[in-house]
Amino acid sequence: MFSFLSCGIYLIYWEYLLVKNVRALKNDTSGCAGEMACLMFVPFYSLYWWYTRGKSVKDEFSAKGIPCTGSEIAYLLLWIFGLGLVAVAIMQNDFNSLPAHIAEGVVGASSEGCAVIGLVFGIFGLIGGWIPYIQYITFILSIGGIIISSIALKKGANGGCKGMAIAGLVLGIISIVLTAVAVLCVLIAINNMKSLY
Repeated sequence: MFSFLSCGIYLIYWEYLLVKNVRALKNDTSGCAGEMACLMFVPFYSLYWWYTRGKSVKDEFSAKGIPCTGSEIAYLLLWIFGLGLVAVAIMQNDFNSLPAHIAEGVVGASSEGCAVIGLVFGIFGLIGGWIPYIQYITFILSIGGIIISSIALKKGANGGCKGMAIAGLVLGIISIVLTAVAVLCVLIAINNMKSLY
């Protein structure tokens, strides 16, 4: 439900957690910024990701003797037919069912999620800061990005997460300044137009 209320932003965070969980299941501690960028910006990469990672999760669960409800074909079909949120929920359900001794490396909501959300808000703020009427919404997102990125840094984000938190903070500040400049330019232009008449 929160994915709908946040216009899909929470879904991006949720996918980020799944990327981290898939890596943790294989004891891979490398950063996932590149993989997340591909998921968000490369067309059709998500179809590839859900098929390959779905197969990987199913195989890892089978090797550990744990039942897995999702499969790579189910994930792929759900994304093709626009039901990606269902695929995310199914995979998350599988991770939630892991026994405690296996789930030690599986991540939950923490500074990593705050860093990703702060970065996404900062990017949206920077992009939308120049679009009339939308800039007011993205101005609020930019403020949210600054706050959330600051929270991630206070929680002790490290590695790639710290970089994302700093980037979200910087992009949020830049987008607020650019939005203020854009609004100021519009106000000056309106004032100059009034003096012509």
